[in-house]
Amino acid sequence: MKNILFGFLTALLFVSCENDLEIFSEKDTPTYVYGILNPLEKEHFVVVQKTLKKNALKDITFDELYYGDDEASVNVIVTNADGQKTVHELDPIILDSSNPDYPKLTKKKVYKWDYVVQSFTNGDSYQLEVTFSDPNKEKIFNKIPFKFVKRATIDEPSNLKFGVLDFGLITPQLETPLNITWKQSGVGRSFLYINLGYVERNTLTNEVDTIISQVPLYNKVVFSEEKVAKLQLIDVQRALEKDLTEKPNVERELLGVKLNQQSKVMTYCLGFDFWAYSPVLSSYQDIVFNENALNQDNPDFTNLENGVGVFSFRQNFSYDVRAERIGLNEYTVKKILCNEQYKKYNFGIPKKKLGTNQFEIDFSADRCNQ
Repeated sequence: MKNILFGFLTALLFVSCENDLEIFSEKDTPTYVYGILNPLEKEHFVVVQKTLKKNALKDITFDELYYGDDEASVNVIVTNADGQKTVHELDPIILDSSNPDYPKLTKKKVYKWDYVVQSFTNGDSYQLEVTFSDPNKEKIFNKIPFKFVKRATIDEPSNLKFGVLDFGLITPQLETPLNITWKQSGVGRSFLYINLGYVERNTLTNEVDTIISQVPLYNKVVFSEEKVAKLQLIDVQRALEKDLTEKPNVERELLGVKLNQQSKVMTYCLGFDFWAYSPVLSSYQDIVFNENALNQDNPDFTNLENGVGVFSFRQNFSYDVRAERIGLNEYTVKKILCNEQYKKYNFGIPKKKLGTNQFEIDFSADRCNQ
């Protein structure tokens, strides 16, 4: 059975996509540390916790779980290509926490670092140091300082690199999947997510909400630098379905409706998120999450000296939905939204006005029959 280390969950709210870090120890000596840097973020967080025995989890208190400000300090050392070191001290901050499973833990502690990475490729390396006022506790640090890797490059579809991409049905009957090929070296697990955006408008209050729904398209460890995924209509439908619920008096429409250069109605409602984990982070999570691991309660993998956990990186880049780069043509939008299972969600159908160079969103009862 897996158990969840409560304190690590707080860190993952900041530094991870959708993963819960699960790790326990029956030993009394190691300190747990978890910190993942993302060069695209301006705020970074590290969790440092005392050893926690799983049978004491429910009754653990804040002081039993976290070190005091006078007991531990956390630094990140940045070394440039010339060997010059800059020490950055992280700020301990206390945040509210509410979890009925852990009634005595109403607060949580993380160490915050406000830092902007200037370049992925300038040769800077990063090392964590956790020091203690107790002379009997040794300094914790990652054995090998890491460097960020170059961002991924898109090979296919080639026009996505320079402009917009029209995806979908060539004719009302013929579907053509979209191959997505990108390259990135020096990483472990790679991810690709598809995002889909739409607007919900309450017809009684005129309140408007924008929904960005995300589903995974690719999640693999590939040793070659080239990664390949395939986007199909079923993936667009999965993204659409993810957060849909029936709501009375609500009209919905996909984001990004416009006329393209050929005066055809396009709906630029899609986006991509590419993520990559370092080899160290990938290995760590594979061991921790492995249901068949020999020793679930105390994974041996760590890249820290004198502690347990991981300090490493993950990177991402995106084609944001709102940038209106990836669009669905009229055939595709109508095929999806006029499916019987979606009619109850009251999506409007974008279409060109007859005799004009303008479009409209049709919410009429026979919008799918025209």
